[in-house]
Amino acid sequence: MEPISTVDTVTTNDAARLLADAEGLRGPDPHPAERFGSATAALRHARTAGGAGRQARHGMNDAEAPAATGGADQDTAERPHPTLDLDDTVHQRVRLGVLTVTREAESVEFGFLKQELGLTDGNLSRHLKVLEDSGLVTVTEGYAGRRPRTWVALTVEGARALDRELRALRELVRRLDAAAAPAEDGTAPS
Repeated sequence: MEPISTVDTVTTNDAARLLADAEGLRGPDPHPAERFGSATAALRHARTAGGAGRQARHGMNDAEAPAATGGADQDTAERPHPTLDLDDTVHQRVRLGVLTVTREAESVEFGFLKQELGLTDGNLSRHLKVLEDSGLVTVTEGYAGRRPRTWVALTVEGARALDRELRALRELVRRLDAAAAPAEDGTAPS
């Protein structure tokens, strides 16, 4: 059966063959998922081991492979995909909202966060516990007059995690914009 596009699907067996070719190994090779923890990691390794994975995915041998031009395609092909840099603790919608709101002020009152993010007390409390346990925020309880209050502040590590998340998101948007940009000859991207 013909592939729908010029990029064929790479199977786990293909990954093992690519690894053996890229590393010059002969004979029985352990399953790539066993060597690298997953088939995805094995493919990532094959791609960075002399480019054999990328060339094989495109059905090229070394003689047919395009020369290194330093263009955007080569640049993005050698870097890991930006989604690999997303942190699940930070990226979750509510926690990302908590981090961004607390970044805008020295500390934020629990009630303000609850109202701003449209959450219940229990839902916000649970997300704050995850962020606090991860060292990304500090939660301080006290009083404003006679009323008990809870304040949330971003830690230095929390600010760094938010910065890393935003860099990954910007890179993802940049890659998507570059892929959607029309080619120099005015044709649509393939």
